[in-house]
Amino acid sequence: MAGGSSGGEGAAIGLGSDIGGSIRLPAFFNGIFAHKPTPGLVPNTGQFPNAAGDAERLLSIGPLARRAGDLMPVLRAIAGPDGIDARTRAVALDDPADVALDGLEVVLAEKTSVIPASRELRDAREQAAGALAASGARIRRVELPHVRRALELYLTTLQEGAGTTTRALIEDEAEAAARLSLHRLGYGAVRRRGPHTVPLVILLGADSAVRARARPPLAAGAGRRPRARRRGHRRDR
Repeated sequence: MAGGSSGGEGAAIGLGSDIGGSIRLPAFFNGIFAHKPTPGLVPNTGQFPNAAGDAERLLSIGPLARRAGDLMPVLRAIAGPDGIDARTRAVALDDPADVALDGLEVVLAEKTSVIPASRELRDAREQAAGALAASGARIRRVELPHVRRALELYLTTLQEGAGTTTRALIEDEAEAAARLSLHRLGYGAVRRRGPHTVPLVILLGADSAVRARARPPLAAGAGRRPRARRRGHRRDR
């Protein structure tokens, strides 16, 4: 797959589903444009498999297109209540052309990633920031090391909704596809299988950390307590 569960759509152009990057990553890998709508904007009716509980708030269906200008027309066509998905609400969509870059605050988050970005990606981000600044945007850099915990909170929420673990899902897929047992592979063996499997090892490590830290009765609340602390921090400012 070219970047996630919507890899085919990333190559062929179409609609994708995204619960952890599966619209955005295929677009990135295929050099196209994509948008993951705000949850509740586009119905998830017909999505299989669907999510449940708090994990349902992470799942969205959205467009992938060859040109950025094609995203909004498609989004307008698929957004809004369909009478089936009770979570979907009617929202007025403004015109992207009305967004003024002059004076727009753009935040560049630093020290957020568990896996450091390559120099090529960092340079591309700096070029994009420079282009925005040249158009009048105000660039602000913020160090957010605590965002690294977002992966743990995400996995906790996702596992609660799926009723399983990330490791179990990956091992089941691997067994079905190639009879591969990931938990028996050492780092060297994983690395020889391809450049994209090292992040997988880190993902499995985060999955183990989630299950070690979150007791079963508290797992669902583990993703909510830090959010409450962040809200309290904003009120104090």
